[in-house]
Amino acid sequence: MRWLSSSFIRFLLGIALFFLLVTLLEALSRPEGIELSGEWKLIHPDGNEEHVEVPFYRIVDNQGIYTAVKTFPRYKGDAIMLSCVSNHGMRIYLNGTLLKEIGDFESGTANIWNYSHLVRLDEGLLKDTNTLTLEMKVAYDVGIQRAPLIVKYAKVSWRNGILNFFISDIYLLAMGGGIILGAVLLVFGLSVPGDHVHFVYIATASLLSSVFLLEFVYRETTGNMDSLLLFEKATLAAGLVAIAFLVLGVSKFVGAKRKFSILIFASNLSGVVFFFLIPNLITLKKMQIVYDLLFVVSAITLAIMVFKYRKKYLIFSATFFSAAILYSVIAELTGIQGIYISGYGVLIASLGFGVALIENYRDIYKKVELIHKKSLIDPLTGVFNRGILQEIPDFNDDVVVMIDLDNFKEINDKYGHEAGDKALVTFVEKARENLRKKDIIVRYGGDEFLLILKNCDEFEALDIVNRITSALENISRLKYSYGIARIENDLYDAIRLADERMYKMKKENQSSSLK
Repeated sequence: MRWLSSSFIRFLLGIALFFLLVTLLEALSRPEGIELSGEWKLIHPDGNEEHVEVPFYRIVDNQGIYTAVKTFPRYKGDAIMLSCVSNHGMRIYLNGTLLKEIGDFESGTANIWNYSHLVRLDEGLLKDTNTLTLEMKVAYDVGIQRAPLIVKYAKVSWRNGILNFFISDIYLLAMGGGIILGAVLLVFGLSVPGDHVHFVYIATASLLSSVFLLEFVYRETTGNMDSLLLFEKATLAAGLVAIAFLVLGVSKFVGAKRKFSILIFASNLSGVVFFFLIPNLITLKKMQIVYDLLFVVSAITLAIMVFKYRKKYLIFSATFFSAAILYSVIAELTGIQGIYISGYGVLIASLGFGVALIENYRDIYKKVELIHKKSLIDPLTGVFNRGILQEIPDFNDDVVVMIDLDNFKEINDKYGHEAGDKALVTFVEKARENLRKKDIIVRYGGDEFLLILKNCDEFEALDIVNRITSALENISRLKYSYGIARIENDLYDAIRLADERMYKMKKENQSSSLK
């Protein structure tokens, strides 16, 4: 029941974070302003014209310059906000005047689609009837997936900056985090004794996801078309291989059957080979459905493993990742992708699963540490057993007192073992009452106890023993002998000396009782 409650909370947190992120990005991308939606004219590189309804998106059959034109009446505003515009270099004109060139228009290999562009304009350029022209250098797709806005620059500039942080800049931080986490997990998996191959798998996934996230970062150019094609293949391959290693790592972690994870791994690697054989950007983009299918199958496999094997540490990441991938695929199938969030899915999955492994290992370590601590405690009296002697690092200026209960066997024989146990517990209680907080009491054997008195000399040790003796005076059946020794060089030498002195005292006590 506790597992179900904890897992359900993690599931809800994953869903809540996903919807919070989507809501935040949607709110930031829709400031106060006038939307230039509705009908636009789209002029193809060959000169053909058509009318399109914004928002729109399509994969093209021909590379070149596509021009989108919108006529609109005078609005009050001094900036144009363009977000989710798909092209690889753009020039923006208002009434024939160039306002801004975004990216390297000549090479046409910029990465400007996952960015919100706020372009200032001179209000003096506005007329009763205005023409906004977007000249777009297109490598494989073209679209205006969110209607441009006429806005007041002062009101939306801060908002636009926050939006760009969340949809582009944050990936730079995520890439750094992924590299650091991947390196830590990799070193741990390769250096710590034991079977930690799942750490290596998820470390590899984290490192590769950092390469994949390059696809979401704004850049002015990617060189020429050949280098852009290679870049797109590399980032796509990194994403597929990253999630394949993620499936392998989670499969190993949860103890799932390997054949499913190996099948996913083989399928994704086959997909990578397939994509690297594609000769051009347009065909590569048209085959995006294969990539989406492999990604969705991998995501479903991850989610099934996490929930089937009840790994609560992974539920948050699996939930967010599945929701992000599902959202992205549905958005792409509808043709209007809007704010891109699949990068967050990969980010949360890689970082989340990596952190979950560390969290799980930490809990295991705590349990082992607790078991170890319990192994050092005597269950009857609650004091340390002699195993604690291996754990104490420093004995400088310490004194040991070896104590043996003289009449313990007599108590057991005459009054029973329960009385004997009570005698041991009583001795410990009285000893604790008269020891300092820093002192240590150890049950050394059956009825033998060792006191380790920190920063103490023999005279002070004798005073402490006398206080314990006084506390036990009212318990007539309990008598003991003791030996005191200062720790000079070796603890065990001091214990042997204290033991000898204790037995000497015991013999003297026995002689006295016979007289």
